[in-house]
Amino acid sequence: MKNTSFGQASRKGVFFLRFTVRGKANINAIFPGSDLPLDEGERRFKFGQFGYGKYLYAKEEMEEAKLFFTDLLPQYFPQGKLLYFV
Repeated sequence: MKNTSFGQASRKGVFFLRFTVRGKANINAIFPGSDLPLDEGERRFKFGQFGYGKYLYAKEEMEEAKLFFTDLLPQYFPQGKLLYFV
C-alpha cells in the first residue's frame, strides 16, 4: 500500500469489497472472468446484521487499510470524512 498516486481513479471513488455467497455468484454471472479478489479462503467470515454471512478482509489487512486511508484522507480529499469502515 505504498503507492499513493491515485490519479484518475480517485475522481470516480475508491471501492473495496466484502461479499456474500449470493453476491459472489451475482458478480461472477454478470462479470464472468472478473479479477475481483473473491476467494473465501483469503477472507474471514462474519455473520451480518440479518443473519446472513459475509466475507471480509483479514483483521490485519483491515487495520492497515483503515490507517492508510485515515492518514491520506486529508491530503487527497480535504473535505472528506471516513464515516464507515467495514
